[in-house]
Amino acid sequence: MLIKPIFLNFWGEQAIAILDDALAIWKQKYESIFGILVQDPSEFQNGVIWNTVTGIIRVIEATGVSLLITFFFYGIIKSTIDYRDLIRNPRLVLMQFVRFFFAKFFVMNATDVMLSIISVVRHILAQINPATPTMEYSIPNDLRTALETADWGAGMGAFAASLVGTAMIWLLSIILVVVVYGRFFKIFLLSAIAPIPLAGFASEATSLIGRNFLKSYIAECLRGVLMLTACVIFSAFTTVTPEWAATSPGGMTWDYVGNVTLQMLLLVIVVKGSDRIVKEIFSL
Repeated sequence: MLIKPIFLNFWGEQAIAILDDALAIWKQKYESIFGILVQDPSEFQNGVIWNTVTGIIRVIEATGVSLLITFFFYGIIKSTIDYRDLIRNPRLVLMQFVRFFFAKFFVMNATDVMLSIISVVRHILAQINPATPTMEYSIPNDLRTALETADWGAGMGAFAASLVGTAMIWLLSIILVVVVYGRFFKIFLLSAIAPIPLAGFASEATSLIGRNFLKSYIAECLRGVLMLTACVIFSAFTTVTPEWAATSPGGMTWDYVGNVTLQMLLLVIVVKGSDRIVKEIFSL
């Protein structure tokens, strides 16, 4: 007599266990991205990656200095045309030298310049992070009760829904983490090559190279602000009680899985599209 009740709600209990594990995975990945977004790149992975980046910067500095001189003379030739302009407008030459020393400062101190930009953005992120609500995704009590008392047929439907939901949640959590890590990787990449585009400030003719690089770098850093803001807003969705369109355990599970995965998909789309938003803001 005890065997029948045990197997009667077997699939319902399995559905609960699978959904609990899936939501735990999402919560772990979701909470981990907060630490990534507000972390100083120089401290990421105990500073090993940033040390590699600074090593590349030191190697590329020589190329940056060479380009600095090349761009400087290119600017002189392009702006003066002939030697008489040097006599008629010496201020033009003076401005070229000012540009040269300005660009030299950027090239020789590329690491400090990048860290200063990162520091400003991290200050903004720190102001947003304390407002982050706690991630509270969990199976609603009425759905849990329905699954615990589900018969064989309804339990199997709920079990199928939980498998589909787990696959979707796992996939979306991986995409979310990859996108956030991808931003970090791009910051490292841009930092490593910084001396080359910064040399463009050596002349007015090539200054667009340096300006575009700085705009791209600032935009990539500010992309983290958009990501964190999107996550904070998303956290509010987890406190909303779902409305059931079905009354059976299987139908309720499908409703819940659909609602949860739709919210998660929306977050992933917004986070992934943050690069497009910053490009529009900075006209890149």
